[in-house]
Amino acid sequence: MMASISLRKQVISIYLATVMLGLNIAYVNAKEITGEQVYLQNCLLCHGDDGSGAMPGVPDLMTSRHWMKMDEKVMLERMKKGIQTQGAAMPMPPRGGNPNLSDHEINLSFQYMKKMMKK
Repeated sequence: MMASISLRKQVISIYLATVMLGLNIAYVNAKEITGEQVYLQNCLLCHGDDGSGAMPGVPDLMTSRHWMKMDEKVMLERMKKGIQTQGAAMPMPPRGGNPNLSDHEINLSFQYMKKMMKK
C-alpha cells in the first residue's frame, strides 16, 4: 500500500512537470515577462490563482505564510532546487517543473507571490 502511494506521487509529479513544460513553450523566447506571467504559466496549476493550493497535497500559501518571512536568498534557492514542505504530500519540483525557468524569472514570480499575498 505504501509503495503504491509513493509511486502515485512520483507519477503525479512527473505528469505535472510535463504539463507545465508544455505550457511554458509559448513564452520561452519572450524578451520581457512579468512576475504575474511567470506565476500564471508556472505556478498556477499547483498553487492556484490565489496561492491557496489548486490540488490535494499542495500547501496553502495563504495560510502558511512563514515562507514570506524566510530569507529571500534561501527561499529562491529552495524554489530553484525543489521543495518538500513538511506535511505536504507532494514536493514542488525544481524550478516549478520548468528547467528553462531562469533565476530572474524565479525571482520575478517570488516577488509577485509576495505582493499577491499582501492583498
